[in-house]
Order: sequence, then structure tokens, then C-alpha cells
Amino acid sequence: MKRKLRFSILMLLMAVCGAANAQADNVTFTFNTDEGLKTLGITKPKTGKGTNLNTKKPYKLGEVSMKVEKGTASISPRVWNKKNTLDLRIYDGSSLTFSVPEGYVITEVKMEGTKIDNLSNLNNGSWKKGEENEISFTANDTQNINTITVTYKKKTPAPTSVSVTIGKTGYATLYYSSLALTVPAGVKGYTCSLAGGSFKMEEVFTEGKIIPAGTGVLLNGNPGIYTFNVSSEAGTFGADNNWLKGSDEKATTEGGERYYMLSLDANSTAGSVGFYWGAPNGGAFTNGAHKAYLCVKPGVAGAKTCYRFDGQTTAIDGTRADKPTTADGAVYNLAGQRVDRSYKGVVIKNGKKYIQ
Repeated sequence: MKRKLRFSILMLLMAVCGAANAQADNVTFTFNTDEGLKTLGITKPKTGKGTNLNTKKPYKLGEVSMKVEKGTASISPRVWNKKNTLDLRIYDGSSLTFSVPEGYVITEVKMEGTKIDNLSNLNNGSWKKGEENEISFTANDTQNINTITVTYKKKTPAPTSVSVTIGKTGYATLYYSSLALTVPAGVKGYTCSLAGGSFKMEEVFTEGKIIPAGTGVLLNGNPGIYTFNVSSEAGTFGADNNWLKGSDEKATTEGGERYYMLSLDANSTAGSVGFYWGAPNGGAFTNGAHKAYLCVKPGVAGAKTCYRFDGQTTAIDGTRADKPTTADGAVYNLAGQRVDRSYKGVVIKNGKKYIQ
């Protein structure tokens, strides 16, 4: 029993350590304490004096190197002691450059001090604009810095392929903003658009064809998991005929007036797969990571509540996310279009059919 307990604890610790290693790390260059200066190998100056920083050899903490450059400044960057209050002072034209080895990236730099308002690339004391191997900060005035915290992490290797699951409906959507992907055997890729209010699917991407980066695509194939290899070629096609957009992470749909998601109808009826409103009245909804959605821009006439791939027109009570409630007084025709009282014919109101 004890052996099993020790083994479980060991496995738990290994899992925790593995998770920690996958997360970002950070180091702090500290200039306002004796211990901080000692860690960096900087001699503490006497009161009313300064210690110039080494401009020939970078200072290093963890995987982060800090290179100090005098530049056009008349005074070299230095740690100053004013009545036993320490700080790093860099002057107009001097700079600090932070870098990490190949395979790592800097994700954030945060500075604290009594004056840090005139440094390039720094906004409200911090830089956090992406991932860089190297980032520099040049002073436009005398700056007084106490600490500099640099957050970094191991760079995620670029994938060589991605896996896509096509479910039992035989359809899926795909979107990668930065990867061009090669279509595998057994899969066809379609662009989608509207013409005169009618839904149009165009087979563009067949086996071996390249889906360009940033292209939303509708996939069709037998249910299963398919491997799309990353291509070094960009690939081309007529983007004007494709109304599919997407996102790499969960994000709110944007760029249009009406938005549709790939789905079955509200009752999950077999064979009802198509593009349906993802929110009431075709409003914006949260799109899934690496998935595409149909985006209808403002001013498009005849936009329906859904577009089934079998060509059938579904009434409003069969839509994915806009099924009326008893509190909904809106009236729709059998094509799912909202109409007013002047419309003559069969209409849908509160989920029931009437002759108007």
C-alpha cells in the first residue's frame, strides 16, 4: 500500500513539474536593492556616486540576456545611489536590449521605477505585443528604473500537419490563419457564397490541392480523422467567391451582418446538415478554434435563416438557434424570411403555421 502511495505521489509530482515546464518563466533584473546588484555582479556605489554598467558584456539571468548600450548619450547607463536609494539611470540616446536563445521567445517586459515614461516600445511601463527573440528600449530622456521583469517561454515548434475530424454528418469546417494545408485523399473542400439569395457551394480543393493560409473551407468526406500536411507552397484561389471566415481560437464572429454555423437543425434531424444562424436573428456568436463560419455582409438581399446542403428550405422552427418562443411576435414566411402583416400566404408565428 505504501509503495502504491509513494508511486502515486511521484507520478503527481512529475505531472506538476511537466505542466510547470510548459508554462512561461520570468526573471527580474533588480537595481534598487543590495541583493539585486550582487546577483547581477554590479558594485554598489557610495552615496552620491554611480557605478557604470558594463556595455561590452551582457548581464544574464536565466535564459535572458540584457545588453546595455550608451548610444548617443553623453553619460553611460549607471546605477546611482542617492541617499541610499538605488536605481538604474539611463540617459537620452542610451538603450537596453533583452534577448533569449534560439528556441525561446520573450512575451512580456515590465519595468518599474520613478520615471519610465520615455522609453521606446514601452507603454505604461510594459511591453506585451507578441513574441520576440529580441526587444530593445531606447531612452528619449533620463529614466529611473528600479526593476525590469522579463517573461519568456520555449517557442512552440511549427506543426508539420494538423488533424481534422469529419463527423457523422460527413461535413466539417476548417480555418488556419498562418498554415497552408494540403488536402488528403478522401476529402473535398468547398468555398461557399450567396448569389441572388441562393446558397452556392463550389468544389475548389480536391486531393493534393493546397488550401491557402487564412482561408475558411467547408470539408466533405466519410466520417473519420484526416491528416492535412502543412505545405511550403502558398496556394491560390478566387477569394472573392468565398464567404467563409474563421478564427484560430474561440472568438466572436465579425465582418458581416448575419452569421451562420455548420450544424444540424434544432431537432438534430438526420440529413438536415447545413449553415444555420448561430445566434438569434443571425447575430454574432462564439466561433470555435480553427473552425469556419458563413459571413453575410450588410445589404445582401434574400438572406435566409439557414442553408441546408440537401437543397431543402427549412422553416423558422427548424433553425439551429433562432427557434421562436411564445414571447416572439415576429412573423416569417416558409423560406424563413421575416415578413410584415402585408404579406399574403402561409406564415410561421411562434413556431406554428398560419394563413395570412
